[in-house]
Amino acid sequence: MNRIKFLSALAGLVVLGLSLSAASSPLRVASPQSSTGRIMGTLLDVNDARVVGAKIKVEGGRFKWEGESDEAGDFTADVPAGRYRIYVRANGFRSFESAFLTVKSDVTEMVNIHLEVQPIIDTIPVESKKKHP
Repeated sequence: MNRIKFLSALAGLVVLGLSLSAASSPLRVASPQSSTGRIMGTLLDVNDARVVGAKIKVEGGRFKWEGESDEAGDFTADVPAGRYRIYVRANGFRSFESAFLTVKSDVTEMVNIHLEVQPIIDTIPVESKKKHP
């Protein structure tokens, strides 16, 4: 009988020890992997000056993001992992369309976009008032 009490007491101490051990260790929880990535870009002109206030669209599949370049010519778009095209429109520049860009989860894709100046074409009407004899 004493042996049963001893084993019961020993089992209680083991359980108590395991409980205290678990309480003092940090709890580790696996965080789910993000399914989003990021596109960070800078808009530049032919002289590497920053282009401010350009309209930007990022499109891929059913996802669409729209924004503008900031005062430093930069933009940031958080997007689901996938393939995207970047479209840019800015006054005085030709429209820009990128090739497909693949964005992976938890990865930031950096892009520098050089915009070409839109040529200014003015038409000046010329009228001839030549008199016929």
